[in-house]
Amino acid sequence: PKKAFDAIAPRGAMGATKQDLKPGQAKKTLRMKTNGAAVVEDEPTSEVNTAINKIDELLEKAVGIRDNELSTTMYHICKDCKAADAFATALDQQLGDFEFPDEFVLDVFELLHK
Repeated sequence: PKKAFDAIAPRGAMGATKQDLKPGQAKKTLRMKTNGAAVVEDEPTSEVNTAINKIDELLEKAVGIRDNELSTTMYHICKDCKAADAFATALDQQLGDFEFPDEFVLDVFELLHK
C-alpha cells in the first residue's frame, strides 16, 4: 500500500493552479454523450441556462417530470433544427421512448426560435 503513494505527485508538480488561470478560462464542463463519447464543452451562458430551466418547467407541466439533463438534451436538439417538424422528428429519433405531446414539442420549439 505504501508504494501506491509514490505515484502521487507533490502539489507543486500539479497542472495549472487558480493563479495560473485567466478569467473565464476554467468555465468548461465534461458532458457524456448518448453514444458513450465524452466531450469537454464550454459552460452554458446564463441565457442558455434560462432557456433550459424554461424547458424544464414546460416538461413538468406537460409530462410531470423535472429533469435538467433531459431539458439540456432537448435544448441542444432544438438548437440544431430549423423547423418544428424537423425538431419533432429528431426528438422521436433520439428520445422516442418519452412520446412527448405535440403541443409540448411546439412550445419548446417556439421558446427557442422566437
